[in-house]
Amino acid sequence: MVKSSQPYFFLVLDFEGGDICKEAYLVHCGSEIIEKVLKKCREIGNSSRKIALHKVKLKIPVNDCDLLDSTNGTALQKRVLHYISPDQQEYQAKKTGIFKNSGL
Repeated sequence: MVKSSQPYFFLVLDFEGGDICKEAYLVHCGSEIIEKVLKKCREIGNSSRKIALHKVKLKIPVNDCDLLDSTNGTALQKRVLHYISPDQQEYQAKKTGIFKNSGL
């Protein structure tokens, strides 16, 4: 997700203990998350201990700004397009730049 120029998202659904989704959050894997993941990778790489990568945990923040207007597909599509439009090639170039300039 971090090295790829493709858009990635985390979809968090809140059912509040029931069967119907009450709230939906779409967290974009952008510069904040990319930098957080790369920092964690550097820490693991510099560690003198042998660390199993599949056991490493990283908390992804979910904020009020990630809340979708509704839990339907239209709201999801609108938010995805907000991040990748109007030019997906420009988006991919920006994301590649974030990774290249991160220092890893």
